[in-house]
Amino acid sequence: MARCMLEELLQVGMSAERLTAMTRDPEYQALYALRITLGDDVLDQLIDKTISRVGQHRHRTVEHTGDVQSVPLTIQKRDH
Repeated sequence: MARCMLEELLQVGMSAERLTAMTRDPEYQALYALRITLGDDVLDQLIDKTISRVGQHRHRTVEHTGDVQSVPLTIQKRDH
């Protein structure tokens, strides 16, 4: 279960640093419980192994604001 949670978070773009921080925050109950149950060393090793196995999904979103032209939208009723 622990590996599955870690894999899912990594695959949606969570960084290793953010994931580790979440395991130390009681607000994230499942991740926090992993750290309490497994201990710091075991969980940190599990995070490292999971990252090396599945990698980290990364993406960047860029909004293009140049050369934008307005286009009027027209809706017409057509009789068939």
